[in-house]
Amino acid sequence: MKRITRILILLLALCMIIPCIAACNNNKGGGHKTPAPTDNNGQQNNPSNDNSGNNGNSGNGGNEGNEGNGDTTTTPPEENIILPEVVDMDGYVYRAYVRDQAGTSPTAHAAQIANGNNDYRCVDFWVDEANSENDVISFAVYQRNKQIEADYNCKIRQVSSDGSQIEHLLSAFINGEGYDLTIITAKPAAQAATQNLLRNLYDMENLDLSHESFDQNAINELRVGDKLYFTSGDMNISTMDVAGLSIVNMEFYNDLAEEIVEVFEGDISYSNIYNIVTAKKWTMNTLLTIAELANVDAGQDGGELHVLPDGVVDGKEVTNKYVGGDVVGYHQYLYSALWYFYGSGGRITQKNDEGLPEFVIQENLGQTLYDYIFDKFNRKVNTPWIPHESSNILNKNFLTGDVLFADCSLFNVRSEIYPRAEFEYGILPIPVYEEGMDYRSVVYFYNWAHLWAIPNIAGENAEYSERLMQALTVYSSLPDSTMHAYYDRTVYLQAAADNGSRPVMDIIRTSLVYDLALLYPSWGNLEEKLYQIPNRESSEYTDITSSIFHIEESMFETIDALLNPELG
Repeated sequence: MKRITRILILLLALCMIIPCIAACNNNKGGGHKTPAPTDNNGQQNNPSNDNSGNNGNSGNGGNEGNEGNGDTTTTPPEENIILPEVVDMDGYVYRAYVRDQAGTSPTAHAAQIANGNNDYRCVDFWVDEANSENDVISFAVYQRNKQIEADYNCKIRQVSSDGSQIEHLLSAFINGEGYDLTIITAKPAAQAATQNLLRNLYDMENLDLSHESFDQNAINELRVGDKLYFTSGDMNISTMDVAGLSIVNMEFYNDLAEEIVEVFEGDISYSNIYNIVTAKKWTMNTLLTIAELANVDAGQDGGELHVLPDGVVDGKEVTNKYVGGDVVGYHQYLYSALWYFYGSGGRITQKNDEGLPEFVIQENLGQTLYDYIFDKFNRKVNTPWIPHESSNILNKNFLTGDVLFADCSLFNVRSEIYPRAEFEYGILPIPVYEEGMDYRSVVYFYNWAHLWAIPNIAGENAEYSERLMQALTVYSSLPDSTMHAYYDRTVYLQAAADNGSRPVMDIIRTSLVYDLALLYPSWGNLEEKLYQIPNRESSEYTDITSSIFHIEESMFETIDALLNPELG
């Protein structure tokens, strides 16, 4: 039987390899490293036009080895992208107040630039010429802005935040200091909206929010009635960067293929992980069933599995509580439970017919998913072997090659896994509750993602503020611009390292889920109850259902503040 199984697996693999080879021949830009675009003479181009101003970001981690710069000529726009009306702004200085994690110290800022500025995640707005050559994303943003400056006869400038953005925006509001744009961390953006510090984007005559360059899921989910204070789209890579996904060590999986087929009653389609995903059989139960085949408890202690001992974490010697040396079938991330809840259609709130949020977590689907995730992934009661760590530890463990499955954000894949993995890995959607379910990926804001907004006191010309936000968004959709550099070149052809991962990335991109409740901790902080499921002593779902009545008052207060900003 095993010989027949091996033969069938080899035949299936051969059938899959042949189209992959054809695809590779037709897509020579694919693979782990994408060469920089060149000019007609085959030389990398070097931008020289000036775009001086405040020091911008110096790029993104995870793009080492791809430092070229695209052609300085503008690629003609695709026919189906409608460009906004171009207006001569007579040298108008467009000022944006932009999130910056560098802090107030010049030394700290310089250190971030020297190290690739990995923590400066607002990499999608403005880059000065000196830093435009760091990677394809930086170059695309630089070129986009330079083109807008030329088309609109304006100057784009950045004012970097050096402390609390809320306090700064409030001070600017009181003192009448205007900004044309603010790119603000998501939760502070939500707070700013309740304090009447942001304009309602629906009120703007020169902003077409129906344009395909805006994320329509974000617009529909982040609005409250007829008010929308912040949004996302092709100009903002951060909301996709925080999308949760699963990764798999492909070499490890292939080594287990024969055992996996046997466990699933001889179904040879299970020998390839992407067959499972395509057939919509990638469920939480399937994940754990395969993971348990891979587990090796080297220490025979029956507890949590540990690939690396404590002594090697962050290069510091600490008490060697964990021996290490285990092989792990599944490594959990801190927020995996929340991702799994939303990935199967769960939500904390959902919009009613009037576009106002209502709590739905207490309904049947929410309780079913909560209890199921507790039964499958709770480490205190049911599955004590599952490692549950921050991205820093998870990445180190996965990169050893001794972890089969793990959960992480797309940012971690492109900045940590892709540059350092010495084995083939694949990208998978978050597993679902039942076979046949559609896959989803939630935009969990935490402290990473930022949103685009226009302050209540705009720049010197409110019309120009609106027009240039539209231009920045639409131009980001053009060939060789921001989204092309981020998604097509960095994510699709690099981080998604094989042909199976790339359709998965398309699924993730088109299935992003937003929920206003994830922006307002005052609404019972239910997000914490979700991501803490693995560490709870008991299910205690009644904690959530019984608290809805009490926390609804806080939600109603927020809604009232958003609908009546003049009272803020």
